[in-house]
Amino acid sequence: MNVLIIESCEAKIERNYKTTSIVHVRNSVVIADYLNADLISVETEIPEVINKKYDAIICMYASGYMMYNKYVDILINNKDAKIFWLINDHCVPDNILLRKFVQACDIGYDMICNNTREGYKKSHLNLLINGITLNDWIENWDVVNLNCLIFDTSFVREVKQDLFSNSKQDCIYYGTFREDRIEDMKDYNDADYGISTSKKNVVKYKQEGIVARFGDKLNWEKGKETLFNYKYSIYFEDNHTHTNYAYMANRYYECIMLDVLLFFDYRCSLVISKCGYNIDEFMIVKNGTELNDKIKIIDSDITLYNKLLDVQRSNYEIINKEKQDVLKTIENVLKRPKTPIDRSYFERLEKKRKSKPKEDSTDNTQLNLF
Repeated sequence: MNVLIIESCEAKIERNYKTTSIVHVRNSVVIADYLNADLISVETEIPEVINKKYDAIICMYASGYMMYNKYVDILINNKDAKIFWLINDHCVPDNILLRKFVQACDIGYDMICNNTREGYKKSHLNLLINGITLNDWIENWDVVNLNCLIFDTSFVREVKQDLFSNSKQDCIYYGTFREDRIEDMKDYNDADYGISTSKKNVVKYKQEGIVARFGDKLNWEKGKETLFNYKYSIYFEDNHTHTNYAYMANRYYECIMLDVLLFFDYRCSLVISKCGYNIDEFMIVKNGTELNDKIKIIDSDITLYNKLLDVQRSNYEIINKEKQDVLKTIENVLKRPKTPIDRSYFERLEKKRKSKPKEDSTDNTQLNLF
């Protein structure tokens, strides 16, 4: 099976992750290695694949930075291939490359996602393309745990002196700014913790009233992951995810494989109960005061620290199996026969006449995000 992965980051990918912290980019590398697939991520690589024929093409995530007009001929030249959008989020607007392909060929595509169709943001699925909603253009929707793909026990190292500190210390939250987490995070304004994020996101956090120590983004180069230097982290999630299960976030797997004890805000109860992992109740907290108190208890009791670390490590085998199952599922989905339903241009025109939708949306929400 010949497979192409088109990564939307519009930057050259280094396989050791030296130049990127983006999870979907790291997922692209993992999936490409497993499938022995071609992987392109910048327009200068287009000539390497433009004349190749593929059985399946995966368009990864979505980005307003992508030179999407320059990639669309790859899809048009492979319109008999199975086309997929793969994304580990619930609120990202459509992939503009796929939008251009649909507009040119009146051919739909399939979705591989952490979230169910019902749990994805409705306004994005209602985008009109050639008179039909994005939701109708997406034919098959497969739900798998894409976040566990970054888990790699070869990253796990014993605590040792490095360039940054003599031992693990401090508590950190990290990641991009998510407006849907702000209200939960405000309950931790009295916590003694830091937030690692980009400078532009520091401004956003402060404007929303978040109080913490702010620092630079973490390094994810293999063997030099600066998260390893921290003893604790805190897990927040979107309000949407409180009631829409979408597996553990990548931050869970990163903390597990780098021996960072992970506290959970109590509102993450759905994912805690459904994930199938061993999580000690001591690691669930309600506010900054309780977080501070529990950190002090652990710091003063090495036996408790090692016990809690062992509970986290007990999930290695479970996660490794899940990762292999997800990769196998993706492979099987790509091998699935192409669905002929709703691919005919005339069938779509008939559907359009019956539904009488409004004129095509000119919404470029994806571009406006950046």
